[in-house]
Amino acid sequence: GQAAIGIEGTVALPSEVPGLPKTQRLSLGAYHSCFLAVDGSLRCAGDNGFGQLGRAEPDKVRTPLTFPLPGPAAAVAAGYT
Repeated sequence: GQAAIGIEGTVALPSEVPGLPKTQRLSLGAYHSCFLAVDGSLRCAGDNGFGQLGRAEPDKVRTPLTFPLPGPAAAVAAGYT
């Protein structure tokens, strides 16, 4: 999930994340990843067991979901959990 390429487990080599627009920043938590696109949109994937992704459902998200924002984001920071 946190590798955001649709699979569970370890990814030993850098991998392209399908469906991501051009990304300007990324932030990695222990079990989740967030990507900030050049247009200011935010996408995240990974474990949501503690609400890391801001979703009500505790499910893992294996491919990046776009999160609604009131406007373009300028930065992204993923915490440890």
